[in-house]
Amino acid sequence: MNCTPVGSLLESRGLSVSSVCQRCGARETELHVLLQCPFAEKVWDLVPCLHKPVTSVINSVSALLQCCRKMISLPPLGLGDIPLYPWVLWVLWTNRNKLLFENKQFSEENSVLKAIQDARAWKAAQTCIEKISLPHHVVPAVNVNVPVTNSYTWSVYSDAAWNPSTGNCGLGWYLQDAEKVHTDCFSSHRRFVSSALVAEALAVKAAFMAATSSHVSSLNVFSDSKVLISLLKSQTQDVALKGVLHDIFIMAQTFQSISFHFIPRLTNVVADSLAKSALYSLHSSVTATI
Repeated sequence: MNCTPVGSLLESRGLSVSSVCQRCGARETELHVLLQCPFAEKVWDLVPCLHKPVTSVINSVSALLQCCRKMISLPPLGLGDIPLYPWVLWVLWTNRNKLLFENKQFSEENSVLKAIQDARAWKAAQTCIEKISLPHHVVPAVNVNVPVTNSYTWSVYSDAAWNPSTGNCGLGWYLQDAEKVHTDCFSSHRRFVSSALVAEALAVKAAFMAATSSHVSSLNVFSDSKVLISLLKSQTQDVALKGVLHDIFIMAQTFQSISFHFIPRLTNVVADSLAKSALYSLHSSVTATI
């Protein structure tokens, strides 16, 4: 998003700061700090993973992130499916700040070790989290088009449109009061989404946030993803969805009552249309910049 306060970006915004890297003297860009600086290159070279980013074939931060998502941690790390690259990127950034503001230097070996330690600590924290229980008054959903609701219960419908070739997705959701008089429609989009199921989960999470912002206390949640609804109803964890499901379960506890319902896609045409429009607008904006 071009918001990381590296020298070149700060200079372009009129700030009187040095635009060169404090380590090597080259122009300091986001990509330079995270990959192209000789220090960063050596850090990546020492990372015990397969499919690591290579400077010669990456020309943007977006391309760097896409490449990082393909990395595979080698068995000695003990990380399993936990990715290491976020911690490598974070260590590269914080090391840059410590050098710039505190004149502290760290070796490439120490930087890699710190990233591994942080990743392991994060993994340990996730495995220690107890299974989150939804409120006891959550009722099992029935696969019907329009369930019976009380006069205070709002409904939220969500859907996602995912492009497997780009990883881009559009999200659509809308809130409707019990009398079906008041409806608020929303849409958004995301890049680098790994699957259609993840996209559907992100749509439900966005719908939850909209309901919370609207101070809704009782909620019926509708989605045409049968797999996702099954996970939500059974409170089952999924590796690919772990973070998103955790957020959804946390937010679910803020409602007085909540239930999850699967509906056919033909009954979810409004959310489907919102999601597809959001995906199309993202595709159009990317095409316009090429």
